[in-house]
Amino acid sequence: MDFGTLNAQSLIIVENDHFSAVFVHESNNCVQNQAERNWIGRVIFNFLLRTRVRKYFFARQIFIKLSNSPRPGVAADNNIAHVPATENLHLMPTPIGHALAGAIIYKSLPTTQKTTAALLIAVLFFALLPDVDFLFGFPVGDPNRCHHYFTHSLFFVLVAGVAGGIIYVKLRGGRSLIYSAIFASAGISHVILDLLAVDKRAPFGCPVFWPFSNKYFISPVLLFSDVSRVSDSRLFLQSLFNRHNLATVGVELLVLTPILIYILWRKRNHRV
Repeated sequence: MDFGTLNAQSLIIVENDHFSAVFVHESNNCVQNQAERNWIGRVIFNFLLRTRVRKYFFARQIFIKLSNSPRPGVAADNNIAHVPATENLHLMPTPIGHALAGAIIYKSLPTTQKTTAALLIAVLFFALLPDVDFLFGFPVGDPNRCHHYFTHSLFFVLVAGVAGGIIYVKLRGGRSLIYSAIFASAGISHVILDLLAVDKRAPFGCPVFWPFSNKYFISPVLLFSDVSRVSDSRLFLQSLFNRHNLATVGVELLVLTPILIYILWRKRNHRV
């Protein structure tokens, strides 16, 4: 296929080692016909029609992930141009789940520990900090490119926690060892939640022992669902708002909110 002949109604298969995708430019019929040729693509296409992604799907350029395996019994089409992929990835709990875990750590602090709004904000910051790796990919147009690498290791969260404790003490006073332990615990909670979440992209899980080992780990028991998002920086934020991710938040609330309520109840009874 000659790339110079492609126009607004053209369809290009995009693929890499794990996924392929269809690049769509305001061509409803073309997209539907291509989706029908692929048994996984057809399922995803029907799902997209019923989500909030729909209003962006037909109005703007968007990448839709399809399996590069053809429908069983149907030969693959070799007369299709191939270009590097922009994936639609699914992994990790949402920021709401990580923030809830941070709140649990904050409320679990002993009554002898002085609690302030500044400390709560700091704990929530370190509970969300490992996902700072999304920012590394934005300049190159792919927020997912560096996700789930070194920032999701025990080494990173421990070093960040120690540094955060020292800085916090400089600004607010207190003992740096205590605050370092609190902030490191918040970071560790992030890694633990990610280990307990569905991950559909290899390598699965987190490089827990980086830099001493590049091996990835994931829990055999998964409590949390995945997060659906695209890898295009222009569409990344708006792609987070869909029914699937709303259901993911619901699972996190269902698992983590009772823990937070129990801790609050225990602390209240302790004071009484």
